[in-house]
Amino acid sequence: MVLLGSQAGAQTQADVDAARDELAEAEAAVARALELHTTLDTGLATAIAEADAVQDRLLALSSDIVDLELEIRDLEQSYTAGRAHARDRLMLAYELALEADGGAALYSGVTILDGLISSAIITRSADDLSYDPSQLSIDREWVESRRLVLDSSQDEIRRLSAVAESQAAALGVLAVGAQQQLAQARVARVGAEEAHSEAVAEYEALKSSASPSVARWLPLLEKYFAPDQLPEALWVMTCESRGNPDAVNQSSQATGLFQFLPSTWAYSSVAAGFGGYPATHPEANVASAAWLLEHSILIEHRLGPWGPWECNPRLS
Repeated sequence: MVLLGSQAGAQTQADVDAARDELAEAEAAVARALELHTTLDTGLATAIAEADAVQDRLLALSSDIVDLELEIRDLEQSYTAGRAHARDRLMLAYELALEADGGAALYSGVTILDGLISSAIITRSADDLSYDPSQLSIDREWVESRRLVLDSSQDEIRRLSAVAESQAAALGVLAVGAQQQLAQARVARVGAEEAHSEAVAEYEALKSSASPSVARWLPLLEKYFAPDQLPEALWVMTCESRGNPDAVNQSSQATGLFQFLPSTWAYSSVAAGFGGYPATHPEANVASAAWLLEHSILIEHRLGPWGPWECNPRLS
């Protein structure tokens, strides 16, 4: 009957271990999904901001070219008005000169004074031009160069805008997928938590059903074994000695709660800090078993952590 109970304990321990591993994997999956979701959210926000910045730049350049076109239009109107005004003044000067002496001063230079006066009238009329034609040509060339820059910039901005919009769309799809992955991972974690809780509850029930001869050593087991090692430690001790610290195998002389062979006890008890104690000493036996378990893990015992024992939960 004890052997059947031990097999049930081993199965319960295996369930606890499997549930714990599944829970750890579920938590890791949630962490990975959350990290991916955060990364994609950040990338999406950056892509949207870049697309907005590109659009703002395009609008600014478009506004610049509108201002330049208005400026050149005003310059052309000013130049046209200036030329008309100059023609009117020159015509007036010509008429005045003719009225003065029949135009002789303009062409024959009868008197130096009359010639200077007529020249001054024409020069002053030319000075009345409200805008320099050469400057208008320079301004027109500058505006045209700016228009070429604008056209090139607009092409580049349209390209960048298309790239940014494409990236934002792709990131949006990925973000939705990441959100779904995160939701699925959280659901899986909840399921793993429930499975782990059920496995632990089964183990607690196993402890509760342990015979008094076994249950009385639980405080020692919890003192020396790691929490995740307790179920298997309880199973091994139950299988090896049924909780009897004075148990001795007449064939092998294995002794104590964890049935140490004399040769194994000789070094394990010393390593555990209980050198000189008999194998029948409960605490010395449990502490030595905990050390031997860790040693088997360290050296990767070919039969697993519980390889030194006849009752090996990993082989049952």
